[in-house]
Amino acid sequence: MQYDDIVLCATEWKTCHTVYCGGTTMEQFAEYLKTMLIPALSKTDIIVMDNMRSHHAKIVKQVLDESEINDLYLPPYSPDLNPIEKMGSKLKAYLRKEKVRIASELPLAIERAFSTVRASDCLGWFRSCNYVQ
Repeated sequence: MQYDDIVLCATEWKTCHTVYCGGTTMEQFAEYLKTMLIPALSKTDIIVMDNMRSHHAKIVKQVLDESEINDLYLPPYSPDLNPIEKMGSKLKAYLRKEKVRIASELPLAIERAFSTVRASDCLGWFRSCNYVQ
């Protein structure tokens, strides 16, 4: 069973995430934007996304246009520019240490992993990607 998570890591030290069983569809991503992410942002924030197929869907572009939040796509194949990749490494290390082997326990373990992310982590990841000084 595959779990997919959608995450915001911001320089204001906040995270906004959700977990789906299976891959993330464009409809799920659009709903996440509409109900969770966009309400947590200010008009001066920028959503930075990789090139996952659902990020480019018409429904997603429509939600972003209606929100008036600026969006930016990373160049293809550039995980070194994506702070979320660095967060993912921390979360995966935590989950490996937890050794969760029962699928039904994984969402709670993911929540515990997210609780280990600190403001200083987010700042460090943004610095390492040269988004902040």
